[in-house]
Amino acid sequence: MIGTAQNSDGPVNFECSILKGAECCTDQDCAAEDNNICVNRNCIDKGYPRFTLEWYGYDDYDLIVTTPSGIALSVLLGFDPTTGGRVGEVVDQEGLGFHTENTYFPSPGAPIGTYTYAVAEFSTQERVNGWTLTVYDEQGEVSRHKGAGGSETFRYERLNPSSSSPLPPSPVTPPISLPCNAAVDECCIDSDCSDPDNACVNRNCVVNGGLRFTLYWEGDDDYDLIVRTPSGISLSFVIEFDPTTGGRVGEPTDQLGSGYHVENTYFPEWAAGAGVFTFSVRPMSTEGEADRWALEVVNDQETVFFQTGVGASRDFQFSKPSSPPVMQPTNRPNSLPTSRPLPTPAPVQRPTGSVCSILTDECCSDFDCPTARDFCVRAYCIRDGSPRFTLTWDGDDDLDLIVDTPLGTTLSRSLIFDPLSGGIFEADNNQEELGSHFENVYFPLAGSPFGEYSLQVRSFRRNGSDDSWTLQIYSDGNLIDTKSGAGESDTIPFVRAGSDEPERPPYDGSRCTPLTDECCFESDCDGGQVCVNRVCLERGYPRITLTWTGDDDLALVVTIPNGQVLSAGINYDAATGARRQKNANRQDYDLNVDSIYFPYLSGTIKYSVDSLLKRGSSRDPWTLAVYEKDTKVQEFTGFGESKNFFYVPPAAVPDPSPSSAPNPFRPPTPSIVPSPTDVGQCPFECCASYDCLADQVCLQRRCLREGTLRFTLSWTGNDNVDLLVLTPDGTELSNANPSDDSSGGSFEVDIIADEDFGFHAENAVFRGSNIPLGTYSYSVNAVNTRGARDEWEVQVFAYSQLVGWQRGQGQSRTFAYTFDGDGSFAPTNAPFPFPSSLPSASPSQHPTNTFKPTRLTEIPSQVPSGEPPPCDESVYECCANSSCGTGEVCLQRQCLRDGTPRFTLTWTGNDDIDLAVITPGGSVVSAFQNDPDSGGIFEPNGDQFGFDFHVENIRFSGSTFGTYEWYVDSFLETGESDTWTLSITVEGEEVDSIEATGSTSGNYEYIEPDNL
Repeated sequence: MIGTAQNSDGPVNFECSILKGAECCTDQDCAAEDNNICVNRNCIDKGYPRFTLEWYGYDDYDLIVTTPSGIALSVLLGFDPTTGGRVGEVVDQEGLGFHTENTYFPSPGAPIGTYTYAVAEFSTQERVNGWTLTVYDEQGEVSRHKGAGGSETFRYERLNPSSSSPLPPSPVTPPISLPCNAAVDECCIDSDCSDPDNACVNRNCVVNGGLRFTLYWEGDDDYDLIVRTPSGISLSFVIEFDPTTGGRVGEPTDQLGSGYHVENTYFPEWAAGAGVFTFSVRPMSTEGEADRWALEVVNDQETVFFQTGVGASRDFQFSKPSSPPVMQPTNRPNSLPTSRPLPTPAPVQRPTGSVCSILTDECCSDFDCPTARDFCVRAYCIRDGSPRFTLTWDGDDDLDLIVDTPLGTTLSRSLIFDPLSGGIFEADNNQEELGSHFENVYFPLAGSPFGEYSLQVRSFRRNGSDDSWTLQIYSDGNLIDTKSGAGESDTIPFVRAGSDEPERPPYDGSRCTPLTDECCFESDCDGGQVCVNRVCLERGYPRITLTWTGDDDLALVVTIPNGQVLSAGINYDAATGARRQKNANRQDYDLNVDSIYFPYLSGTIKYSVDSLLKRGSSRDPWTLAVYEKDTKVQEFTGFGESKNFFYVPPAAVPDPSPSSAPNPFRPPTPSIVPSPTDVGQCPFECCASYDCLADQVCLQRRCLREGTLRFTLSWTGNDNVDLLVLTPDGTELSNANPSDDSSGGSFEVDIIADEDFGFHAENAVFRGSNIPLGTYSYSVNAVNTRGARDEWEVQVFAYSQLVGWQRGQGQSRTFAYTFDGDGSFAPTNAPFPFPSSLPSASPSQHPTNTFKPTRLTEIPSQVPSGEPPPCDESVYECCANSSCGTGEVCLQRQCLRDGTPRFTLTWTGNDDIDLAVITPGGSVVSAFQNDPDSGGIFEPNGDQFGFDFHVENIRFSGSTFGTYEWYVDSFLETGESDTWTLSITVEGEEVDSIEATGSTSGNYEYIEPDNL
């Protein structure tokens, strides 16, 4: 037969012959291969629908077909198990010849819906050759397109071949992904999206804009898309908006767990200017085998770039022209522009000593690089930054540049992108070959962290003698220092001077005006309101108020005793009357407030700060305070997301009296106990034990079984922790083994889903006459934590009496209780960890022994005896002050910060003893709060339930003079009371020392030096 091909000059005709290298000339030549036909002298599979691209010449084209499920099939992703779509065998496309690309689907069984397809121009040689793209279904040819270069995106609607009704869906075996379903997925096609400017990508609606960069994947990995605009701003989840180009990071999908994920950065049509956009993919976390991603660029509704891969990608570039591309004149209806943006090819390594050429090298000078921020180093275009650290060498050694940032993160080949600092690592290819090499670490021109950077050159692989290297340090475009060496280096420090605080003018009272602000003074508000950050707030009883100055979007989250969560979008709770008040604009740099107030309240409140959006290079500092009318009873400061805080009101009365002084110690265990006449009003399984059966107790709003011996774990939050109990014969009782017939033990598992916030409890109970005597071991296993770790509590009961009690967070050590079956010990009342009212301050600084609150006495399984081991600095943090840093002292074998005055409580044993100090201004400093006004900071030493060296330290800045009241509470005693020592120091000199046991209080008068 006579073969026909098409190029830009017209048809090419010459005889087809298998003897002359053609794979086939007719379909019969492919008979040996089942279901194959001959197209353009190549045997291809049939299948319906079928998308077949054919051309003749030197050019290299790629066919991209996107299925109704959102999977893009190409030479990079050859099979879609959801639809059964497959890319046929790709013939060699190098050199002059007849080329074919074919994507086909099983028939019957191909899914109905919209298919999109396009031609991408991968490379062009000498001339642009014409191509033909044909779509077939069971009835024959559906459409045919001809063109040259890259194409626009075409659409094909899959219907039943014999009628206009859709084909019934047929499953593909084996199913890996579920078919798209608009009832459970956000979208399956574009028309499922409510906004006409949205497109459906990977079952998610994304904003099109005039230009968009879209990364999508299926799986459980976490990828990030980074787009650097022509203005030099890198858009990602760290910086989400560029006012110069209008670029914006669209709403990301939840990337936790397995699913269909999308990240989309788009530019509006009116704002996206011309210039070079650089974009890449960075993996944040990988679960198991890395998921394959797809990355597409759509400009003016046309796909201009497509790439797939796994893990981190190299930098790609797209040059957006200042005006639409010029269409080539032709009389063919489907003619396309010939110029299309291409991904930047990987640079070719240039042999040492050869002449640089832009035909083989990425660059020969800075002018060859795409943007003004790029510099040509070793024939590669590298990106500038502030700071920038560039390592170069000639040879065949494999060297590594390692940079530690002031934030504690490390950039190297192992971590090529750090979202905290914005640092990026880049390097040349083929460092094992002889040639010129570089590694570069750079940070944003604006917003990189201040402080000390540590640099080091490591020799990963050495070939012969060490290669000599040069390390250059740049800041703000200037060369600061040059280091040279061979092999490995010592640590090289670099300090970027400055402050991470926002460089914006402070807000002062003179700038406030009632014309633009709601209030400047309380007199501007209605009666009973207060003016906070220029917003009128209700006083409430209590009121929890979050304030900050900046442009971050923060939110106050409050969980009230009935389980209702008040936060962004939930502004009112009818049961308690709680209401949320806030300022309207959170996007501009301004004074901000978010407040929740209660008319009155009974029960424990859990509250925290949620960081919704960070704008700029640093996080805005916030202050979180609790007020009882006009009295501040708690205050915390911080940045970003906070841990959970707790507040317990002193009484539940509609018209409270003026607030008393704050309690210096911890709040009581949450308790919601209605009167017996209100039993029918309880909205939970139980509110008190009388709501349960006779052999049950009420804990965490749930009825749990009582027994002769009971171990109960309880916590409030969304962590997943498990209780494990071992009987004396070693049998485990847990959620994995909920019963033990030999001991009479049974286990009640937590009934709330692991990821849900709620009141959780697990219970191991032993009943009957055959309960083994001996030592029972029990512990808490932290399976999963979410956010700040929730505090748990383990209680041990024997004969309904509390005999053991531990509190902690996360994983615990193993505790022990010896059950002797006696049951004749004196009953112990429920613990009250603090007095009902504050004790009066003793006029002496020494203990008065008049402060005796009721306390829990735990019956220990064993009490360690003997002297503590000698100090060994290989085991302990310090043995002397000289082992600690500047401004620190060594106490109880650990380094603590000094202060003036400083109150330090130390003891050795296994009691839980707490220290609290009330400042001259009336603020409380304890384990639950600090005081910014006096500089009071509490330093704990962690778990206090084990036999160890314990210390609690409260230090001040020395700026507040007057009477400091201190309180020591022996909160939990194990066996014989431990003896504690309270040391008070000023300017490093001890001014008083008190030694005692149990609970007591005193005061210290801190006088100005001039008045001594």
